[in-house]
Amino acid sequence: PATSAARRSLCVLPLSASFGAQYLYLRLLQKMTLVLARRFHPEEMLAILMEQRIQTTMLVPSMAEALLAHTQGKELELPSLGSVLIGGSTVPPSLVQRLRRQLKVRVSSVYGLTELGPVARTEPGDSSGTLGKLGEGVEVRIVGEGDYGEIQLRAPSLRASYYGEEAPQEDWLATGDLGFLDQTGQLRLVGRLHERIIRGGVNVYPQPLEELLCAHPGVADCAVVGVEDPYLGEEVVAWVSLAPGSEVSEEELLAYARQQLDAGKAPTRVYFRATVPRNEGGKIHRQSLREEALRLRDEVRETPFTRRLAQATPARRGALLQR
Repeated sequence: PATSAARRSLCVLPLSASFGAQYLYLRLLQKMTLVLARRFHPEEMLAILMEQRIQTTMLVPSMAEALLAHTQGKELELPSLGSVLIGGSTVPPSLVQRLRRQLKVRVSSVYGLTELGPVARTEPGDSSGTLGKLGEGVEVRIVGEGDYGEIQLRAPSLRASYYGEEAPQEDWLATGDLGFLDQTGQLRLVGRLHERIIRGGVNVYPQPLEELLCAHPGVADCAVVGVEDPYLGEEVVAWVSLAPGSEVSEEELLAYARQQLDAGKAPTRVYFRATVPRNEGGKIHRQSLREEALRLRDEVRETPFTRRLAQATPARRGALLQR
């Protein structure tokens, strides 16, 4: 691996999560000196990186965003740090670029699962949006019709069974992730099956929209969720955490998304939060955001759009829904 020459590694990931445990095992197998942090805190992490002469570490996206926010856009001088791995949840290409620029290190994103371990990793500095090269012995197939389908995997490291259950007959793991293989044979992720939003009959997946919004210079982090809507089935709502000093408005972000997305796939509302809620593994708490968006929407039940929609003829209503 790209980090094999490094001999001192820092782990700030929770060892109770599979991601942290797998990183621990990886570095021990590579016979590295592994420094364990009691907790993640940007200032404390930077101090450990300097004092312990750390050469490589691993972050989930929310940790990376917190670290970059702490630096306030300044480039850091970390002479011993050579590489950073990032994974555990969706890694926007813009985040890889910012990490590489501000920390001045090689950055690789990692895709893996609890049931199988590491699956794929990008080359250092690759910000193309692919999941990278598959690990040794890992096989992939895409199941479904159309341009993409469910990613299914097979590898020697695949779990034998879930606790309390019989071993499955099928030796392929259905990941619940949607993706496709591009023209170069690289695996690309579209989203999660259970996170799909159906807006007026159009399938919308959060990940591409989140990557687009995170690429805006005024956005530090974001999450996209579907909220029940009596006319559309679901509406697309974005929660945004602004970059330090940013004053970008909801109207600006909506216009930015509409300029670059197909009709029906742009968000209809943008709400702002100080941070996007995530679990210890960096995954977004989407249900709490759905509930909060629904509460905020219901506080103002009637809007000009819903009034026009309610008063429109069936033909006119169809035209409005396509906007």
